[in-house]
Amino acid sequence: MKINDMILKNDVKAENQTSEKFKIYESENCKKRVLFLGNSITLHEKAPHIGWNRNCGMAASCEEKDYVHIVLRYLREKYGEIGYCIANVAEWERNYWEEDRMQQWKEARDFRADIVVLRLGENIRKDRFEEYPLQGYLREFIKYFITDETKVVITDTFWEHGYICDSLKAVAKEINAELVSISDLGYKDENKAVGLFEHAGVAGHPGDLGMERIAERIIDRLEELD
Repeated sequence: MKINDMILKNDVKAENQTSEKFKIYESENCKKRVLFLGNSITLHEKAPHIGWNRNCGMAASCEEKDYVHIVLRYLREKYGEIGYCIANVAEWERNYWEEDRMQQWKEARDFRADIVVLRLGENIRKDRFEEYPLQGYLREFIKYFITDETKVVITDTFWEHGYICDSLKAVAKEINAELVSISDLGYKDENKAVGLFEHAGVAGHPGDLGMERIAERIIDRLEELD
C-alpha cells in the first residue's frame, strides 16, 4: 500500500480549524449552488500559534488563490452568479464512525447544492480502519448531502494513503461521481508551501501552485458534467 509520509507526519490538528462550520453566500440571482466539503486544505481560520494568519485554504497566499475560490471563479465565468457553502468537516474525519454526528452538518445539507465537491481524507483516523471500515461511512457521509440530481466530484488525498484513496475511489464509483486524482501532487515540493512557513505541517500543505493544480483537475471534471 502506497503512503506519502506527510499524511502520517502532518501535525496541523483536525480540531478547531474553524470557529464556524460554514461560510455561506447565496442570493436570489444564483444560477448554481455549490457545496465544498473539506478540511484545512479547503478552509482553515487564522492559527497564529502555528504561523498561519489567513482565513482560507491552507497554505494559499490569499483567499483568491486557494482551490475553492479558483473553482468558484470558473463557475462564475461559466454560469454567472454562484451561491456557495464552504464546510470544514475535519471533525467528521477524526470521528467518522460515531453515530448521530450528521445533524451538525444539516445547514450544509439544507443548502441544497447543485454541485458538491468532496475534498477530504488527510485527517481520517488511520488507527480505526480495521474496527470501522471506511468505505461505508464515506458513502453514507456524502449521500447525506446529495440527491439523484446532484452533480458530485470527489478527489483522493493530496498526501497519498492507499487505503483512504481506494475508499474514496470506490465510493465515487458507487454513487456515479466524478473522481479526481490529486495524490501525485503531494510528492513534489513545488506544489507545497515549503520554505514559506516555519511550521512543517503548514508548509506541507499545497501552496499557490498546488492549489491551482488541484483546482484545474476539479474544473476538468466539472466541464464533463454538463
